[in-house]
Amino acid sequence: MPAAPTPVPTPEGAAERELPPPAPKHAPPITVIAEGTAVGGRVEVRGDLRVDGAVEGTLLAAGGSCEVSAGGKVAVGTARAVAVVVHGVLHAEEVVARRVVVTATGELRAQVVAADAIEVETGGKLDATLEVGRADPPAPG
Repeated sequence: MPAAPTPVPTPEGAAERELPPPAPKHAPPITVIAEGTAVGGRVEVRGDLRVDGAVEGTLLAAGGSCEVSAGGKVAVGTARAVAVVVHGVLHAEEVVARRVVVTATGELRAQVVAADAIEVETGGKLDATLEVGRADPPAPG
């Protein structure tokens, strides 16, 4: 049930205004690795992850979705998320997700394990061994 709007005090005689309710607590947070930022090692987030910069290391894991933007570059041992969307470059030994999408500007090189689907748009680059329909991919994170 959404929270009730918060009344905002107004000058006498003016109509009362209401602030919108706060964001739901169950929505996953989003973590952004900004353009110009380079991160090394293990990257693990509870919610969604967007990589606009660079990540190099052993693990890239998101409890929600993981998006590599057009300017993003990722080179890791394992990339794991509920959904992985690649607009930039993702090179990994293994990508584990329910759904993997390589857009027209994306490049993915990895062994891919996807429970539901792998999509590659026209122009997208995929160099991978694929395992689709696996009933029990490891949980993200």
